[in-house]
Amino acid sequence: YVFVPEPESPKRATQPLAERWRAALSPFWKDRDFRKLIFARWAVYFSAIAVPYYSLFSTQRLGADASMAGVYVSTQVLAGALSNILWGQLGDRHGGRWVLVGGSVLAAAASGSAFGLSLSGPRDPYIMMGIFALVGMAINALTVSGLAFILEMAPSAQREEYVGLHYTLTAPTILAPVLGGQLLRATSFPVLFGAAAVLGLAGTAVAWGLPRKA
Repeated sequence: YVFVPEPESPKRATQPLAERWRAALSPFWKDRDFRKLIFARWAVYFSAIAVPYYSLFSTQRLGADASMAGVYVSTQVLAGALSNILWGQLGDRHGGRWVLVGGSVLAAAASGSAFGLSLSGPRDPYIMMGIFALVGMAINALTVSGLAFILEMAPSAQREEYVGLHYTLTAPTILAPVLGGQLLRATSFPVLFGAAAVLGLAGTAVAWGLPRKA
């Protein structure tokens, strides 16, 4: 095949980079419900700024020993796994919007509960198991609702674009724990947990305004 001439590939018209970005972002600018979904997930995902510091709070303020970390993680994982039954039923009957709203409410409840504990006196560290259970349920709800709700709202011909753009635009929320650490270093546990609760409530409010069934 050394001497077999290779046919020239047809030349394709190239778009300027700005036009390609504009086309890629068009669902965000043109679809109001998709835009609201992104805003809701930004708020709820950034409410996770407090999650990595619940164990630290329990150790420093509630007197938990190192072994409690395993109890907290087990509680979170178990609650999340069991909640899949609830989220699956809710999504099948009422759509992904309700799963997103439910996860947002639980995320806000977890942060709000931690905020209340941070303002009160010492408590039994086992009380934090309830907060970790809420976190586990909220995480699974947000995971389940992500793809499901996008597939419900996206036009059939643009589903791939919607899914890809959704994960691209929400990728920066992975920095939430880093921001939480900086906020905690500069302020205190009540400020961190309060900010997380406000973000969770904001995400709930935006999610509530999404269409009930796409």
